Parts: sequence; C-alpha cells; structure tokens
Amino acid sequence: MNIKESFISVFVNWKNFSGRACRSEFWYFCLSAFLIAFLLALVEVVLGIFNEEIGYGPLSLLFQIIVIIPSISVTSRRLQDRGCLLYTSPSPRDATLSRMPSSA
Repeated sequence: MNIKESFISVFVNWKNFSGRACRSEFWYFCLSAFLIAFLLALVEVVLGIFNEEIGYGPLSLLFQIIVIIPSISVTSRRLQDRGCLLYTSPSPRDATLSRMPSSA
C-alpha cells in the first residue's frame, strides 16, 4: 500500500471502527496528514492568514476538522490489529490485581 492508497483508504473507511488497519496504512496516513498540514500552514503564512495567537489559520482548522474522525477510526483499527482495544486500556488497578498471588 502506498501513501496515496492509504490516504484514500482511511477516508473511504472513515466510519469503520472495527476491523484491522495494516501498519503501512496507519503510518502513511499519519505522514500524509502531517505533510498536508505543514503545506497548509506554509500557504497560510505566505497569504498572511495565519493567526499567531491560536497557532493556526482557517485552512489548517478546516483540515483538522475534516481529518479528526478518520484519524480516530484508523487509530482504533490499528490498535485492534495489535490486539489492543481503544476503550480497554490498562489501568493501575488492573496491574495491582494481576500481581496478587493466586490462592489456588
């Protein structure tokens, strides 16, 4: 899977929070989202629409709004591929219970 295919795949599967995402899909999407955000920030600075008080401009804000749900989706699918579930992260309570000696 190349960078273009992974970016398209993430947006096609934006509402799919179950299943699996391969490593290349996840990391190529992260790379492409970073590069697009960087280029948008450069365009905003050149055009003079970058807001220094909040740290981004209108184009960056729009891009972040568009990308937030697909990025959560691909992160959820990647974690499931690794065997982790997004909503069942380990807590300190689980660690102390697993260290207790069994009475059996």
